[in-house]
Formats: sequence, C-alpha cells, structure tokens
Amino acid sequence: MFVDNVKLLNFRNYEYGKVAFNPGANFIYGSNASGKTNVIESIYLAATTKSHRFSKDKEMIMYDKESSKISVSFNSSNRLNRSDIILNNSKKKQLFKNGVPITKSSEMLGFLNVVLFCPDDLRLIKGSPRERRRMIDMGICQLRASYFNALINYNHILEQKNNLLKINPESDQIWIWNHKLCEYGGYISYIRQNYIKNINKYAQAYHSSICKERLHILYNSGIGSISEELTREEFTSYMEKEIEKNTDREIKNKLSIIGPHRDDFTAFLDDKEAKIYGSQGQQRTISICLKLAEVDIIKIDKRESPVLLLDDALGELDSKRQQFVLKNFDNIQTIITGTKQLELENIKNINMIKVEDIHVHSFG
Repeated sequence: MFVDNVKLLNFRNYEYGKVAFNPGANFIYGSNASGKTNVIESIYLAATTKSHRFSKDKEMIMYDKESSKISVSFNSSNRLNRSDIILNNSKKKQLFKNGVPITKSSEMLGFLNVVLFCPDDLRLIKGSPRERRRMIDMGICQLRASYFNALINYNHILEQKNNLLKINPESDQIWIWNHKLCEYGGYISYIRQNYIKNINKYAQAYHSSICKERLHILYNSGIGSISEELTREEFTSYMEKEIEKNTDREIKNKLSIIGPHRDDFTAFLDDKEAKIYGSQGQQRTISICLKLAEVDIIKIDKRESPVLLLDDALGELDSKRQQFVLKNFDNIQTIITGTKQLELENIKNINMIKVEDIHVHSFG
C-alpha cells in the first residue's frame, strides 16, 4: 500500500496544496510552522477520520473559510483508491470512499492503513495510560470495524452511567447500564488482550536485535488483576463480578472505576519496569519497537504494508536509533518530515520534497 498523491483545499495553512509521493521513502523538509506536519495530519485524517493532534474539525479549516477538503489517492492491492474528507464549519464532516459518500467513520477505517510515529510517541512509556490506550485503539480500529463501534457504544454507556452516579447513585437503573457496559467491555478487553500479546511478540524480536535487555509488554486490565488469558465471555463475567464487588466504591466516588477505560500496559526490561528504571534512551527504543510491531501486525492482517508517517520523530533520535528505524522501515512507503536533511544517504531513491513546493495555485 502506498499514497500516490495528496490534494488540500483550505486545510490549515494550505489554500491549495498538492504533493506526489514515491512508493518508497519520501522526505518533506522545511522550516518550523511551514506546513510539514499538516500534510502528515491530512493523510492520517483520511485514514482514521481523526486528527492525531487532538484537533477539532473547525480548527483544521483555514481561517475565514467555510469548509476544507482533503483528497488522498493511494494504491492498495494494485488498485487506485481515493479517500476524501470535507470539513465544515456549520455541519458534520463528509466522508467519501472512492467518490461514494459514507455515513459512518467505521466504514473508512481499514481503507487506507497508516502507522504514525511522532515525537509524542517517543514518550509513550513515560506518558499517561490514556496515551497508551489511544495507541492500542488506533491500531486495532484499522483492523476491526466492530471494535471501533464497540468503543463508541462503551464510551456512550459509560458517560450515561457516570452521569447517573453523580445525580442519583442509588438508582436501580444503574444495573441496566452495568449490563450493557460489561457486554461491550468484555469484548474490548478481549481484543486488547490479544492485540497486546502480538505487540509483545513482535516488539520483543525487534528489541533483541538492538539491545541486550529482554523486553516484555504486559496488559494491565482495568477490570482487575488478571494473570491468565481470558475468553470474551470470561472477561464479561469477570467484569460483572468486579463491578458488583465495587458497587459501594463507585457510589462513594460517583464514578465508574471498573472497566477497560482504566486499561494500560506496562513495559519491562529484564523484569524491571521501564517507566521507572529505564533511561530515556531505553524508553525511546521501546517506543520505536512498539511502532515496528504495529507495522507488522497490520502487514500480516491486511497482507500488505501500511503507510508509515514519521512526523519530526527522527530528529529527536541519536544516529544509532535513526539508522535502526530507517533500516527496519526500508521496505514500505515512508513519509518523513523534518526541518533539516538528516542522515539519509543510506536510503535509495529518496524523494526529496521542499514544503514550499506543496503550496500551489489550484486544487486540481
């Protein structure tokens, strides 16, 4: 899979933008705030329907404009496809798959597969559980539309239950929300458990090729202390029991404290928690290996490689880790951004793109 070209209309700082990519390595370079990350964001948006910068749709529309359009043409299984998104100030965004309008974001997921690696990802191990859950969710959503729908439903039910706990924590209706919460929560936990198991397998292999320490990634379920693999039904049943055991705590706190919204994973190096005992270099290496593992999982599931987006991430790595990343990503399309030309001499036929050249005079 590879992106052929991107066209932008009134997107961020691009009144008109157009850029073509090679199937291999591509490097967009230019000064800070010149629009490099905006190109990466547009591709990520076309693949996932969301911005990796946590931006609202309106924030991505050029100032004083009513709407914005992103069009990404890409090749998948030797077929040319196109993902179009129109952002609007006054209504919901519009999604198009090969020119056909679609109504659900879940229908777009998995159409164009990407793996994003940005400076924030270098802090995955040190960061918050929310950041690690987001990494897991975006990886799985590109593989399972049913997972995306389950997340939407789970979060909606969780919000309703939390509102009821705040307003009337003794309400008999809470058990209704608990039943539905466990139904979706059991499925989410089961899928995450298996996904992290695969992440661990592939990340371990990459890590052993660059470091002596043994890497281990452990799934920490928000349902409770679980020491063995569970089926979907077992997760659902376990969650029901844990919620019942913690009813008084939830009423006291007026908050749902049991469920996959509290999930996390922990990275260990030789049985020591990397978040606490690992150096910054070790933590960054683990983060790189997690991204490499994401690429492998998508490649095996989809039977073709995803597009790798490296947004200003290489510049924060030392030369050893830069070369490790580039060596392991040299067989898939890679779109790299940076403020200066890095040590890229080992990459054959790299397509160098000056960010100023992306600004054109028409959308066509």
